[in-house]
Order: sequence, then C-alpha cells, then structure tokens
Amino acid sequence: MKLIKIDLQLTVLGLLIIGLTSCGPSKEELAHVADLQASIEAAEAEFNRTEKEVADRRKANDELERKAAELHGQLRGLEDNADEQERVNQAVEKLRETLAEVKASQKAIEEAMSSLPKS
Repeated sequence: MKLIKIDLQLTVLGLLIIGLTSCGPSKEELAHVADLQASIEAAEAEFNRTEKEVADRRKANDELERKAAELHGQLRGLEDNADEQERVNQAVEKLRETLAEVKASQKAIEEAMSSLPKS
C-alpha cells in the first residue's frame, strides 16, 4: 500500500515538475516541489525501515518456532521416558510380589519338611 502511495506521489511530483517548468515555476512552487520531494524521500526511508523491521521480526519468529519445535520434541522424549519408567516400576513391583510369594512358599516348604519324621 505504501509503495502505491509513493508511486502516486512520484507521478504527481513528475507532473508538477513538467507543469511548472513549461510555464516557468515560481519560487513558492519550487519550494513546494522540494517539500514534496523531501516528503517522498522520508516516506521511502520509513518504508525501508519498516520493511527491515518486518524481516527482522520474521527471522526472530522463525527462530522461536524452531526452538518451540525442538522443545516439543524434547517434551515428547521425556513423556516417552516417563511412560517407560512407569512400565519398569510396574515390572519391579510385580517382581517384588512374586519374590514375596516365593519366600512364603519356601517358608511353608521348610516348615512342612521340618515336621516330617526323620529317618
């Protein structure tokens, strides 16, 4: 939008210059043309600054998106590790239960053997 406005200003400026030079410009008209030229140059400079800011912000946004994707990947890895840790904890608990059952069975066998007559 700003580019169209700048182009329009340049066209108007060009027409003013042509019109003014063909009939002999006055000092006021020349000053007005100089003011218009300064305004156009200021608008172009502002446009260039804005364009650079937009490019810088896009670059920063891309970097943030890359970091977010990296962190998301790390989070998935941590979630996977947590799931695996939970499975390991459940397996350890089952092993403890089985060990307790084995010890109880072993104690029952020892008691039964001690009550058998010795030959």
